[in-house]
This record gives sequence, C-alpha cells and structure tokens, in this order.
Amino acid sequence: MWLQQKKSVLRAALHAVLPVSKTHHRHILHFELQVPPTKVLSAKPPQRGNKDQEAKLFQKWLGKVDVRYNLVIYSDGSQIRYHDQGVTCTGWGYTIRKGGTTHEISQGKGRLRQADVVGAEVYGALMGLSAARAVGRHKRLFVCLDSTSVVDKLNETRLEASSNIFRCFKELAATHEPGVTVKWIPGHKDIKGNKVANRLAKDSAKMMLGTANPPTSMRDDSSTSKRRKNF
Repeated sequence: MWLQQKKSVLRAALHAVLPVSKTHHRHILHFELQVPPTKVLSAKPPQRGNKDQEAKLFQKWLGKVDVRYNLVIYSDGSQIRYHDQGVTCTGWGYTIRKGGTTHEISQGKGRLRQADVVGAEVYGALMGLSAARAVGRHKRLFVCLDSTSVVDKLNETRLEASSNIFRCFKELAATHEPGVTVKWIPGHKDIKGNKVANRLAKDSAKMMLGTANPPTSMRDDSSTSKRRKNF
C-alpha cells in the first residue's frame, strides 16, 4: 500500500515538472528527468550485521571457494601522521591467496604521495587486481576489503568523472573475462588475509628517519615491493 502511495506521489511530481508526461510512457519520464523508479528510491542500502557474525559468515564462505578456479585478493590502505615533521604517509598493501586457503601466491606494498587513506585502499585493490590477473588469467577473482565505503563505491554501476582511481579499477575489472567480485570483510577479526594486507599497508606508511619528503603527487614511492610465488 505504501509503495503504491509513493508511486502516486512520484507520478504527480513528474507531471508537474514535465507537463507532456501524460503522453509519455513512465520509463521515458524517468529517463528524461533522471529520476529513479519508486522501487529503486525505496530500496534500503546494504546492511552489515555484527562484525563477529560477519567474520564467521566470511570464513564459512571462504571454505567453499574452490582453489582450482578462484583467487582471493585481500587489500588495505593505511595512513600515519608524523606531527613533529608535519608529514603524512599513506601506504597500501595486498596479498593474493589460492582460493579459500592460506596459500599465498603474491603480495605487494607501496607508499603513495599526496593521497588519503581512501585512495590508498582503492590503489591497493587496483594493484592486487592487476597482479592477480597476471597470475590467474583464467580464474575468477574476489577482491576483499574492510572499508564499507570503498566496497560500496566499487560496486556502484555509475561513477563520477572525478573518481579516477575508482574508474581505473572498474575498467580493469571489466576486462577480466572470468569475472571480478568485490566483497566487504570485517576488519580486525582475525581473518588472515586481511591481517597480512593491513600489516603490509602499515609497514609501507611507516617512514624511515631522515627519508621524509613533502608529498608531491599520488604515485608509488620507490619503496614499492612485490613478491610472487609459484603455484
């Protein structure tokens, strides 16, 4: 009943904005005015439950991921502020696992200049995805992050033009024929892959004494390192 009432209100609003609406199909109206249908407007955003419960569900899912056809990528970003030197360092890291196992295939980490922690989160996912495509070109890829905002944005169908780093990820993911799925995982819940990615990102954000330079651009620092294992 309430959905039907919403439809009536929305239809009246469309008529008020576009007088010729009486001669147009409702789908054309929504397209012309860029107004989503009532069902979309009424949809609730993705809900995440208790982190302990979500961790158990993730581990259960992980146990079903076939090692023959899938790779799981864990990525993370971290930022450390050095108040005494007035410098902020941002790092990223990823680890690629064979299916749902702890068998690591590859890992990478690096430091970004002039980037926020969200940028580092996405960059880590992008680098992990790129590396996973190289070693598992015929496998389905699962990219797992503990940032709800980043996961939600990576799963959006449309992105703003300014979201370049997000766009790069989505364009690269679209070229991987077996498919790429982005999943949210609860952080700090003893999920091994997540712990490794977090440590790599934090290690990258840590700054060696005497090597600090003011951030100049969002690019990899020379501290970037990658390691690949045979599988």
